[in-house]
Amino acid sequence: KGRGSGKNAAGAPSQWCARVLEAAHEVLVKAVERRGMADAALEWRACAALFAAGEVALLREARPTSALVVHVQALTSPTTPSAAPAAPAAAALKQEPGVSQNGSAGIGCAAAQGHPDLATSRGAPAQPQATAGCALQGHAWLCLGKLCLVDEGLAKRVVPLFVQELQRSPSPVVRNNCLVALADMCIHYTAMVDGYLPRLAGLIRDPHELVRRQALALLANLLMKDYVKWRGGPFPPLSPS
Repeated sequence: KGRGSGKNAAGAPSQWCARVLEAAHEVLVKAVERRGMADAALEWRACAALFAAGEVALLREARPTSALVVHVQALTSPTTPSAAPAAPAAAALKQEPGVSQNGSAGIGCAAAQGHPDLATSRGAPAQPQATAGCALQGHAWLCLGKLCLVDEGLAKRVVPLFVQELQRSPSPVVRNNCLVALADMCIHYTAMVDGYLPRLAGLIRDPHELVRRQALALLANLLMKDYVKWRGGPFPPLSPS
């Protein structure tokens, strides 16, 4: 055998997961401090940090800190000058959103890929030139959704924010990622999200074609797998396009 094993080099899963979360948090702190002034390289690093933090949290090997969650939620807001943007997020997170020991372990629904304007929906971060403010915001919403999958208390507090963003965000990336996160939470916390089904169904009329397709695919998946029930037609009328 060579010098040391990969396991010894990386340490226990809980150790390297904690290191990844800590490193991601350091990047997010810089991104929040320089929000609205960050260069493309920092924005790309922040997108990568959000992606890594969400995926590592789903492993349930290390406990995301409340400070990490606050900074993730701070980055879900539209780009503004860096004037303590984490304060509203801190107010929304009154309890420490640690990782619970039960629940489900991952994102289940597929999202649109291979399209430039929705490239940040589910896969690895986009390249620096595509990482504008809405891309960073989209990654933040998706990361927050993953954190919710391992913390039911956090999900209860922020699900209304996801639903609100579906209605008001001008960015198709943000609307798409909020939809994906809510669909996944509907699988794991059905009763919590089921009441918002008509609003999710409303995205079938979204002005962006890929968001409409995503909404139809996700809602059809939830119905076919019996996570939600048909209640006299929550879907808006459909017409061929």
